[in-house]
Amino acid sequence: MRASAISLAVVAIAITVAWTSLNASADISGPDPSGYTWTDSTAPAPFVTPNWIDITTTGTAITGWDGGDDDGVWAQPLPFGFNFFGDTYDAVQISTNGFISFAVPGPNPWMGWDCNRGYNWDDITNLGFPIPHGDADCYDDGWGLNPLIAAFFDDLDPGKCGNVYYSTTGSAPNRMFVVQWDDVCHHNCDACAAGEGVTFEVILYEGSNDIKIQYADTFFSQTMPLENYGASATSGLSFDATTGLPFSHAQQALASHFAVLYSPASAPTSTPTESPTEAPTASPTATATPTASPTATPSATPAGQTVLWGDANCSDAPPDPVDSLITLRHDAGLTANTGDCPALGTTVDVAFASLHVWGDIDCSGGVDPVDSLKLLRSDVGLDVTQETDCPEIGQQVQITPQ
Repeated sequence: MRASAISLAVVAIAITVAWTSLNASADISGPDPSGYTWTDSTAPAPFVTPNWIDITTTGTAITGWDGGDDDGVWAQPLPFGFNFFGDTYDAVQISTNGFISFAVPGPNPWMGWDCNRGYNWDDITNLGFPIPHGDADCYDDGWGLNPLIAAFFDDLDPGKCGNVYYSTTGSAPNRMFVVQWDDVCHHNCDACAAGEGVTFEVILYEGSNDIKIQYADTFFSQTMPLENYGASATSGLSFDATTGLPFSHAQQALASHFAVLYSPASAPTSTPTESPTEAPTASPTATATPTASPTATPSATPAGQTVLWGDANCSDAPPDPVDSLITLRHDAGLTANTGDCPALGTTVDVAFASLHVWGDIDCSGGVDPVDSLKLLRSDVGLDVTQETDCPEIGQQVQITPQ
């Protein structure tokens, strides 16, 4: 059986398969007129390290949303002054729809509607708006009140599944204010059951005024390709109609196990280090990677090694039949050259996930011919089923050999 599988891999190597890479992404952008830069967790360096801060057991769950669980808003005082676009704020408005506004709503001119209850609808495409975008017509187009942080600005609905939490961690002068949307469903969800939502968080840093957005699970379900990975969402920093720093809009650019750090051009102090905790389980499907942007100065140094899951020899290219053959050679007890990668069979700590075995493509417990077959299936665009909490083939991950 192994000989047949090896033959299959050899034949596959000889076949040229068209491939559109989702991993051709720059990792930094700005500063632009907004005065901010962003740095994400995409290789090559510089990039930031995802360090999930789970506050579901230590934080406060938001209940009694103004406007209800669907399109609701929550006013929350900040534990420290936070400077955003040059002004210092002592409170925020948290939206069920994946954004945080620093504007205090004024009188509601239309049926009691507060613009911070908007879900960025855009009646023409229903894909919302890119940043920058003004709020003068927010009662009609669903934009929030500027200035705001769009983490995963979309029509989310914790009334159907999931919760939103907030918490303060650390001690002065290095505190962090965290808002976590945990397993929150899209309003257009199918079963609308636990596990069908997205999980992400916004971290505001005292002193540096940095903003870090971390995405643990951005996949809704197999039947929602138009919403998965931010395909109908907006992310970035918005100041007004002409000024802001975009990250993505209506693109599958918000991958699971991914992070973006936004920093003022001149931060007064360094960003404190988070204490990582295990992130929620991500739902299985194809992986997305952020859209390319210009380069700028980095703001953090990562630990570990950034690789593509399944790229057995760390070629910095999407997994291909060569990786399949390397996996088969290892299973057969033959020499398997993994380049700069860990040796196949090495236990690695995967950021935002858990301990897995390098080369165990589907996280089933060991490296075997099934892993080789799954690499081949992925290479020709066929569906691949992964175990729970397992990265997707080709997904960019940060690993630390144990």
